[in-house]
Amino acid sequence: MIAIDRWVQYYQELLTENRPEYEGNKNISPTQMDGEIVEVIEERVRKAVRELKKGKSCGPEGVYAEMLNHGTDKLIKMLTWVINRCLNGEAPQQWKVAYISSTHKNEAKRLF
Repeated sequence: MIAIDRWVQYYQELLTENRPEYEGNKNISPTQMDGEIVEVIEERVRKAVRELKKGKSCGPEGVYAEMLNHGTDKLIKMLTWVINRCLNGEAPQQWKVAYISSTHKNEAKRLF
């Protein structure tokens, strides 16, 4: 078994942006650096929703891909509005939370 502090260290290193073009600009989003407003159109959102993989687990809010896929045009309009706000720097704080589950592939092979 791997100690929890080793997992923390592993994921901190894995999820840290180390590319040179981002060094020194860690608190600035790409849209803020360019100063331009990004806008996604409804058709692009509709296409992305159709291409979501089915049968996957949901996020912390409990929204499954199948729920979005069966939504109406009104849902697509609202998703487009939300996506555009988030892309331009207005993402809710709770959306910045992620859950990570580590699985040991070698252990899984032994179980089957």
